Amino acid sequence: MYSLFLLLHLLCAAIWVGLGVVTLLTDRFRGRSAGTLGELYLMRSTLIYAAIMGNIGGIGILITGPGLAGIEHLRWFAFSGAPWLAIKQLIFVIVLGMTFGLQVPMTKKVRARIAEEMAGAHATHGASDELRSSFAQLVRITHIMQILVLINVILGVLKPMFGAGAM
Repeated sequence: MYSLFLLLHLLCAAIWVGLGVVTLLTDRFRGRSAGTLGELYLMRSTLIYAAIMGNIGGIGILITGPGLAGIEHLRWFAFSGAPWLAIKQLIFVIVLGMTFGLQVPMTKKVRARIAEEMAGAHATHGASDELRSSFAQLVRITHIMQILVLINVILGVLKPMFGAGAM
């Protein structure tokens, strides 16, 4: 059972890290297509794949992480026993807060604005400055979250150096 949970955990982490890579690449393409209808399509596509990859990765980690901790009989937020795990758990709580406190509400507004501008008379001129600014802010939040996810991956890989305890 442990091996299955670990495999699923690693797969979900890879999907979540992959989201960061894809976001970086798509954001470059979007920048190059500024002022065209393609810019709006790339914004919309970014939100679609971010929702899919973010949900698969995040929910998968949310299920398999506690499963792995339970199988190994590790305590929650045990900074004295397994500091690497406690830090990972704390970072995950921060990422969840950023997701539901910042990213989800912002995404809803940006998604609605993209739909308005795609249906508008000036869609062929690309996104408005206001939409570009909001989208850029959303991408920055995503990058910050991805850095936190990478820190968690590094902590998971280097756990013996951080007082791995039972593991």
